[in-house]
Order: sequence, then structure tokens, then C-alpha cells
Amino acid sequence: MRAVRIVASFLVMSLAAVGAVLAGPTAHATPVGHDRVVQLVNTIGDRLIVAHEVAQSKWHSGSPINDPVRAATVIQAASDSADAHGLDRARVAAFFTDQVQAATGVQYAYHSTWTLSDQAQLSIPNPPLSDLRTKLDSISSRLLTDLAGVRSANTSPQFCQLSVVAASGPTAARVIADAGDPAMIPSIVTAMRVAVQHIC
Repeated sequence: MRAVRIVASFLVMSLAAVGAVLAGPTAHATPVGHDRVVQLVNTIGDRLIVAHEVAQSKWHSGSPINDPVRAATVIQAASDSADAHGLDRARVAAFFTDQVQAATGVQYAYHSTWTLSDQAQLSIPNPPLSDLRTKLDSISSRLLTDLAGVRSANTSPQFCQLSVVAASGPTAARVIADAGDPAMIPSIVTAMRVAVQHIC
């Protein structure tokens, strides 16, 4: 019940934000700025869905969820690509640190949920981790492109934040649907909040 209330409040906030965006003084800027934020948040959601698969792979292999070397590689690679996308290196590093922390958090939550489940009833796929990392590298490239698109739209911080909130609810719902387990709802909502905090 608590999990349902969390999602409901998130969706209510999203609908309120949509109304504010459409009715506010910057409504004329909605098509470009808002759509670019929505695209970025959707890509963030794609990354969290892959994090589900990474959790599955690590569940079978016994690999540690927290991988500082891999995290540093992801953040450094993104930072090194910042200039090519017209982005500030420090902001890119902060944004990708958020993505790593969000993904790590949901992976811990998946493992905790599975540990507490009836092991005989569990049927967890075992995707190859190397394939998933290739997929994540592709998503990292998309995140940089989307982030550059948001920056180039030159929307105000207030308008950007409203668009982030409006997009986060539906994206969280999509990630929750992929999880297929109501126990994961609070962790996914928290991960979304972490992942979007340095967009604007």
C-alpha cells in the first residue's frame, strides 16, 4: 500500500508539472525544451531497465554489485566526451555519477528482494554481463547527446525542473513495469530521483 501511494504521488506531481508547463509564461517554449528533457529522462529509464538485467547477471555470477573500477571508467569516458558535445566536464561527471549511483541502488534492491523470496519460485534470467556493458556504453552515448540537446534548448532552470518532474513519473512507471515486482517500487522511484537531479 505504501508503495502504491509513492507512485501515485509521483504521478500526481507529474500531472501537476505538465499543467504548469502548458499554462505557464514559458508555454511557447514547450515543444523544444520540454521534449528534449522528456527524451533524456526516457533514456535514463532505459539505463535503469538495463540495470535490472545487470542485477540478474550478477546474481548468477556472484560478482559484486559495487564495481568502483567500472564506475570510474564510465564516468571518465563520459567526461572525456563532454567537450565534443559542448558540455561542461564537471557537470557531465556529476550527471553520470548520478546514473551509476541510481543503477547500483536498484541492483542492491533487486538482490535484496530476491534473497528474501522463495528460492524455489525464482526464475531469474542470466544475460551475459559483457553484452549488457556494450548496451550500457551505447546508452551512455545517447545520454550525452540527449543532455547536450537539453543544454542547447536554453530553457530556464525552473521550466527545466518542471519538465523533469513531468517526465519522471511515466518513466518510473515504465521501469516499475519492467521490474514486475511491487516490492521494487520505492527503490525505483528513489533511483529516478537520484538519476535526474543534475539535469537542469
